[in-house]
Parts: sequence; structure tokens; C-alpha cells
Amino acid sequence: MQRAALLFKGLLRHVDSRWLELAIAFNIYPLVWRTYVWALDAFDEPYGLLDSEWLMRATTILSLTGLVLLVLYVPLYLLRLAIHSTPSAPADYIQQGAMLLVSVATMLSNYSGLIDITLVPLVADLALFLWRGCAILSMAMAALAFPLHVSSSQQLIHRLFLPAIVTSVCASDLTLIQQPHVASSLLSLGYIMWGAVLIPSLCFAVRYIHLIIQQCRLSCLLSPLAHVSQLAVGVMSLGVQSQRVWASPVGPATAPLLLGELAMAAGAILGLLLWASAAMWFVGSHALALQGGFSRERVLKPQFALVLPVASFALATMYVSRIWASASALVLSQLLILHASAILLLLPAAHLARVLCTAIQRHVFCRRSPPPLAARSAQLPSSYDSTSNPV
Repeated sequence: MQRAALLFKGLLRHVDSRWLELAIAFNIYPLVWRTYVWALDAFDEPYGLLDSEWLMRATTILSLTGLVLLVLYVPLYLLRLAIHSTPSAPADYIQQGAMLLVSVATMLSNYSGLIDITLVPLVADLALFLWRGCAILSMAMAALAFPLHVSSSQQLIHRLFLPAIVTSVCASDLTLIQQPHVASSLLSLGYIMWGAVLIPSLCFAVRYIHLIIQQCRLSCLLSPLAHVSQLAVGVMSLGVQSQRVWASPVGPATAPLLLGELAMAAGAILGLLLWASAAMWFVGSHALALQGGFSRERVLKPQFALVLPVASFALATMYVSRIWASASALVLSQLLILHASAILLLLPAAHLARVLCTAIQRHVFCRRSPPPLAARSAQLPSSYDSTSNPV
């Protein structure tokens, strides 16, 4: 019983930012696949592998796993704070809160496309309540970045804008399960949040890039990619949903159909510009990492934080392929899906295989190596005198 308690106490130490990174990865990866299916509708290509049941089951299992991880995080983290009395820096709590908001917003975006039509009336109000909480807290964190930019690290300040960006993207996804008048309000608030954090997030992203440009760690170099890609996804998804929602009579009083078409056109152009910036930084970050050289430890170590920027860039690429009917962007999105799959699936498997090989090598070495001198001396007869001459 005591060993089980010690094991549980040790497991609580892993309830940190890596826990939330895994929850975000398990929620955004199925969203990438569904968006890819949506992008394929603009072309005459068959779905092929996407029609298979095992892929649908795998994405459903990942979504449920991400939901369970997110639900368990709060009580386990509070229990960890109660058991481990070592206080953390305030910046750590702020970073945990920002990642928690990103996790909740990503989960809402993911499940807005998974909810069955018969369950929409039951979960629409709950989803709207969670989104409002995320919107208020994320905007508060974005405003907190300005007074903290002098005394805090640029990495923390850079991450404080991501919750507001992801929440604005979530607003467009939630319009699929809301009533028309509520969907219209969500789109308006989504545009307000997107515009409020556009310039500050880009400015602080440039400052953050200036600090990390000399580093060769891909996890740091890809961090700004999530912000720019989510900004591109946000304005394009808001435009797509505005064309649908504001074309109805419940939209704004001044030419609702024209307003929806204008929002779609503006979202397509702005999204394309932001996607081009994200594509350039995606290539540049990998070039910098290759120039510095990948060590074997960095490549084989599971880094689920890389899933969010790569998946966000994949989502932006899929929106570009659907809106602009670009076959080359569709092919690029397929390569990005393989990239995200390698990070999510292959790197943990490679790391586990490496750990097992190391354990086996140590076990074989310990069995083949001779015993130490003290052990050999202990095995000698008690009458043997090492100081006497045997001759």
C-alpha cells in the first residue's frame, strides 16, 4: 500500500505543462483530419483511406483521450499542489493557465464537429458557457502581457496571446451547433478578439524570434508558427462561417448577404497573407535547426509541444486549399499531416524503443561484467590470507 502511495505521488509530478501539451495534441490531431476531409470536397479526388472505419475510430479514441486528460488535469493538479508543498514561481502558474485555456478552446473546436445532431441542444449551452469563460480569461491574459513584458521572459509573454487567438478560432467552430442569432454574436465577438490580438501578437512574436534565432531547438523555433497559423485559420474560418450565417435574414440589418460575402473575401485575402508568412517561417525554422544540427537525443525525445504549431499550419494550409481551390496546397497539407503523425506517433515509439534497448544493453552488460574486487574478496575462503605468500 505504501509503495502504491509513493508511486501515485511520483506520478503527480508529471501533471504539468506536458500533460496539457498531450491533451492539445490529442484534440487538434482529429480536427486536422476532419478539416482535410472538408478540404477534399472542393476537389474530385476520392477519399480513399479516409473512408476506412479504423481511421474514424482512431480519431474518436484520440478525441476521447484528450477530453479525459483535460477533465482529469484540474483535480490532479490541485492534488499535486496540496501534496507537494514546494511553491512554484508565479510565471509557472500563468503559463499553466494559458495552456489550459488553449486546451479547452481546442477541445471545443474539436467536439463541435463530433457532436451528433440529436445531442446539440444538450451541449450547446455548455459549450457556449465554456467559450465565454475562455474568452474573458484569454483577453485578460492578453492584456496582462503588456505590464509583464519588462519583468517576465519573452517566452511567457509570447504565449499569453495564444489563448485569445485559439478562442477566436473556436468561435467560428461553435457557430455550427448554435442558433442563428447566437452564431451571429459569436462571429462578431470572434472578429473583435482576432483584431484585438493581431498586432500585439505579431509584434511580440518578432521580439521572441529575435531572442531565439541563435538557438537550434526546433521546439523553440516552431513556437511562433502556432500564433501566425492560428491567426490565418481564424480569419479564414470566420470568413467561411460569416458567408453562411450572415447570409440569412437574422444577420445584420444592412445587406446581410453582401456583408457575408465581404467577410469571406477579406478572410481569404488576409488568411493567404498570413499563411505565406507562416510558410516562410516553417521553412526557415527547419533550415535553422538543420544548420545547427539535430542531436539524437532531441530527435528521438517525444515533444508533443511540436504538434500544435505543425497542426495549426496544416489547418491553415487546408483552408487555403479549400478556399482558393489549390491542389498544391492540398498536397502540402498531406505532407504536414504526415509530419504531425510522425511527431505524435513515431517519436514516442522511437523513444520507447530506445529506452528498451538501453535497458536490455545494461542488463546484458551487468550479467557479463565480472564482479567487483570487493565481491571477489568476499567469495574467498575465510582462511585465505591475501598478505601471505602462497609459495
